[in-house]
Amino acid sequence: MAHSDVVVLIHPNKPTGVRFGLEQLAAWHARLAARNGWLVVDEAFMDATPAHSLCVQGTRPGLIVLRSLGKFFGLTGARVGFVIARPALLGPLRELLGPWHLSARPLDRGSRPRRQGMAGEHSIASSLRRQAPAARAQRGILTRLFAHCPGIRFGLPATESEWHLLAECLSAL
Repeated sequence: MAHSDVVVLIHPNKPTGVRFGLEQLAAWHARLAARNGWLVVDEAFMDATPAHSLCVQGTRPGLIVLRSLGKFFGLTGARVGFVIARPALLGPLRELLGPWHLSARPLDRGSRPRRQGMAGEHSIASSLRRQAPAARAQRGILTRLFAHCPGIRFGLPATESEWHLLAECLSAL
């Protein structure tokens, strides 16, 4: 962390549930903020232990807190979340990310066979693990790899054209 400009923490961690102490988080934030760095804390699973949340400190310079309704409350695929940060940062974030639409059907159970077939056909996990995250992102595949279990997470396509784009990207791996 001594030379990092940005540190991203999953707090509490999933799947382990490990949390960092508020004093430790404050110390890391202070070190980063002192050199104009950022501490980004993903609190998607914090609802069970709100006393450990940094939300009340979210407007401090150099601190970004991410929260989610979808993950903790079982709204799989709904992608409902919030950013807590200084107001001056929210505008540029909104501009950079654009609108985030909510799907009418958060998780299409009918897509499961298609996803499983595509996973087997393209050996997604092994291909994506071998490839650098930036290379995946350039192909439009944003992923989350899990170090302690054989899992990988990526978003589901919303339209038929997005399914075709995903298949093309995976074929190029």
